[in-house]
Amino acid sequence: MEGGLLKDEIMFQRQYIALDDYGHEVITYKDAFPTRANVKWNNGDRIVSNDEIVYDNSLTFTVRRYCPVESTMIILYKENKYRIITINPELDVYDRKEIVAELINE
Repeated sequence: MEGGLLKDEIMFQRQYIALDDYGHEVITYKDAFPTRANVKWNNGDRIVSNDEIVYDNSLTFTVRRYCPVESTMIILYKENKYRIITINPELDVYDRKEIVAELINE
């Protein structure tokens, strides 16, 4: 993998489960590690659901093989959060991982 293709900075956030004041489990995310990636746009759509406009975007992030990515992590990219859908294991032998992620609408 050519390092010059990794031109975008992204941040992976790890999932933590904490208890609130009432004893309920609350999922929080904290920064795990930053890395560089090649980001490709897959598809996108604008959906009107329940009188609300929802933007559905899907991106592919290509990172180096040694990044300890887990499927429960989220990705921060250009002030947007992306949920990991799949980590392509076939490309793991070529010194890279391809991660397909979708935009989290908040």
